Amino acid sequence: MGLLSIFKKNSDEDYLNKISQLEEIIKSKEKEIANLVNEVESFNKFTPRQLEVFEKNLKENREEIQKLKKYLNAYCIPYNTKEKYTYKIEVERFFSSSRFQELNRTLEENNILYLQDLNLDILEKFSGKVKNIDDAKKRYGEFLNKKMSWDIVTQLNKGERISKIYSKSRKFINILGDEYLEFMDDIKNYDFDSLFEYGFTEEQIKEFREKRDEYYLEKRVVK
Repeated sequence: MGLLSIFKKNSDEDYLNKISQLEEIIKSKEKEIANLVNEVESFNKFTPRQLEVFEKNLKENREEIQKLKKYLNAYCIPYNTKEKYTYKIEVERFFSSSRFQELNRTLEENNILYLQDLNLDILEKFSGKVKNIDDAKKRYGEFLNKKMSWDIVTQLNKGERISKIYSKSRKFINILGDEYLEFMDDIKNYDFDSLFEYGFTEEQIKEFREKRDEYYLEKRVVK
């Protein structure tokens, strides 16, 4: 089975399982590379044949890691061995169905605004007091088991759409769109100074940068 074929399943759960498998393979291969390097360094003497075998294994492992990362990136799933981020999900977006209106109102009254602030104990506390709480617990339990819509997966990994955060600056949105930058995570390394050539003022560019930084401060979570 080819690497790309693993993404041909229909359910979101299958996608998430395959993504987790790829990440585990990458970690395993990187550990294997580290072990090979340590093994080579531990030798006082080794034959040319031994060196050839080690170099071949290192090369193959590194090539495979790059292929796996390529597919993760193609599906907008960032892989960073040093530091990874996820983004907060509003509870009213997660529980978007009209039958959860009372629950959303109750959670807001209890200052629980994001999915990351929620847990099963909190939901259990509302059993018998809020409508459709069992359905809510079921949906949240599925989320904990990485069974969720692709829209939620995307926001977790990529953040909000740029068009939502910068809705008052169509020109800026169009410039980013021409560079295929669609989500807030896409502009983490964006060169805002390049906007001078499009006629933006220093004050406008400062506001764009600050809006991004404020969004990251409020919505980004280190994994």
